[in-house]
Amino acid sequence: MPTPVSTEEVARKLKLAYQYPKEDHTARTLDSVQSLLSLMGKDHNQTNVLREAAALVAKNLRIREVAVGLRGVDGMYRFEILVGYRPEAEAAHKKLAYRAEDFGDSSVYKGISISRLTKIYFSEDDAYMESEQDTYNRPMLLKARRMADDEAMEGDYVSTHILSPSGDFLGWIETGGTTGWKLPDAAAMKWIELVASILGLFLATRATRDHR
Repeated sequence: MPTPVSTEEVARKLKLAYQYPKEDHTARTLDSVQSLLSLMGKDHNQTNVLREAAALVAKNLRIREVAVGLRGVDGMYRFEILVGYRPEAEAAHKKLAYRAEDFGDSSVYKGISISRLTKIYFSEDDAYMESEQDTYNRPMLLKARRMADDEAMEGDYVSTHILSPSGDFLGWIETGGTTGWKLPDAAAMKWIELVASILGLFLATRATRDHR
C-alpha cells in the first residue's frame, strides 16, 4: 500500500528541483531571462542591457553570431552590439546603415517570413548586398553546399524585429546558425522573439523617460 507523502516532503523536493534543475534547457533559459529583466530594473544603461540580451541568445540558444541593431536619432538603423564575429566582420557591420523600408524590400533582401516578427534569409538567395560583402564571418565557407534541411550555411541569417508595445519598429536582432552549424529551430526563434519583445518594452520605456 502506498505510503502517504507529507506536504513538507513535496515542498522540499520542489525546492531542490528549482534550485538545482536537471540539464533542462528551458529552465536555464528562463533563469537568463529573469536575469535580463532584473538588470533592466537596476541598470538603465542601454548598451549593458543590449549586451546582456545578445549574450543570453548566444549562450543559451548556442547561436554562433548575434547582433542587435537599433534606430538612431537620424532615423537610420545601425548595428550596436555584435557577439561572435571576427574583428574585421564586426568593424564592417558597424559601417552599415539601413532605412526602415530596407527591412521590407524583398527585391533586395529575399527573406521568407516565419512569423510576424521573424524572417529567415538564405545564403543561396544572395542575402547580402555588395556593401555587405565584408561582413561575412567565415567567407571561405561561402562555396559550401547545403546537404540537410536543418543545416546552417555561412551567409544564412535570421532577423527578428524589435517593436515597441505600440508597434513602432525600434530595431532588430540578427542571428546566424547554431554552434553545431544547424539553423535555429522553432523553439529558438520563439525565445529570440521573447527577448526582442522585452527589449522593445525596455527601449520604449527608456525613450519615454528620457523625453520627460
